[in-house]
Amino acid sequence: NCTARTKLALTKTHKTGGTTLMQIFHRYAYLHNLSVVLPTVTHPGRMNLFYLHGLIPKNYLPPQSKAHGYDMLIYHTKYNQENYTKLLGKDAVFITILREPLSHLKSQFNFFNLAEKFKLTGPQPLFQFLQDPGMYDHGRTGSHGTKSPMSRDLGMSRTVLDDITNTTIETFIAKISKEMDLVMITDYYDESLVMLKRLMCWELRDILYFKMLSFSYETKTENIPPTLVENHRKWDIVDYHLYEHFNRTFWKKVNELG
Repeated sequence: NCTARTKLALTKTHKTGGTTLMQIFHRYAYLHNLSVVLPTVTHPGRMNLFYLHGLIPKNYLPPQSKAHGYDMLIYHTKYNQENYTKLLGKDAVFITILREPLSHLKSQFNFFNLAEKFKLTGPQPLFQFLQDPGMYDHGRTGSHGTKSPMSRDLGMSRTVLDDITNTTIETFIAKISKEMDLVMITDYYDESLVMLKRLMCWELRDILYFKMLSFSYETKTENIPPTLVENHRKWDIVDYHLYEHFNRTFWKKVNELG
């Protein structure tokens, strides 16, 4: 016995299944006549407009009703609690999604063709990269960056990331824990959607989905040597801590709800 919630902000992290989530939210908005914050331009970079150029009025269309305002923010944008609240109000549900970092890197490598971008010419470009990630990724940011990209999506600055400490990581995780109502886990997508359904008080039909932008590629199931995994952990340290914390607390919530 609850009332469906309709105001939500998705911090759509790159290569985590966010496009499938966006499809779910767009459909719900359409069926319930809700207003989504939409980018103004229609060029191929539209999906990343807010991410690249900021969540500012000139970059998004007006709401369907000025009196009612916006209901959903679901496109790529760097997380900023103040900006989200200004657009959607204090009652909006804040959601994001995280993916196991090594699986995330494999997806990035395939989708963004990082072997070519990083000029990796060996027979196993991912292995070559993991020998020394900093040699190839020279401070790239955004969706192509491999140094804690999910944390970057969630608002961590490059400056902070370049001088990271355990205290900084703990503070960042505590902030995200406090401000996010739900952190979904890509590796447990269906379970995450059930948690979303409960949080939003939606119906089962509201979370049905088709997978979007899901691909098969050679390295997807390839085993990575432990030494290279450890290299990646050192390079991608914040994302590993972030994922491990929220994976652990996600299952705690699942067990509590039964």
